[in-house]
Amino acid sequence: MRMLRRGLIATVLVAGLAVATATPTAATPHPGHGVKVRSFDQQLLKKVNHARKAHHLAAYTFSPTLWKIAHSWAKHLAADGALSHRANLTTVVQQKCSKHSKAGENVAFVSGGTGQLKALYHQYVADKAHRANVFSDTFTHIGIASIKKTVGGQVQEWSVMDLATRC
Repeated sequence: MRMLRRGLIATVLVAGLAVATATPTAATPHPGHGVKVRSFDQQLLKKVNHARKAHHLAAYTFSPTLWKIAHSWAKHLAADGALSHRANLTTVVQQKCSKHSKAGENVAFVSGGTGQLKALYHQYVADKAHRANVFSDTFTHIGIASIKKTVGGQVQEWSVMDLATRC
């Protein structure tokens, strides 16, 4: 009986460890939410959260809902070929997340060859309003989505970063 208890306790501890180590971190999108986040966007999120940590701010939590909102807008921007903010962002976020949620958005575009991730990140932190969103102590959740498009042999990235207080 003692051997059985020890074996059961060991099994429970190992199972608990497996669950604990499988829990995603704030910078890692949860794969079980039906979204396919590009590696490019995951890396951009990691850069943002690394910078937030350096500024003694909590990492943003990835939100599949915000990712879907950002992805639909990034597709719109790439199709239009022009940058613009979603005029009804707060309404959309409040409908899909929480009616009490505050929302913010960053949009950016880069074209060319290598270094697009770095270029996008620098656009987000160089612009005063975008930087305020990146380093906000109000927002807690984020969705980043980029659409890759080739025009005239040039690779373009159309990026949207949607943020919210609850989602």
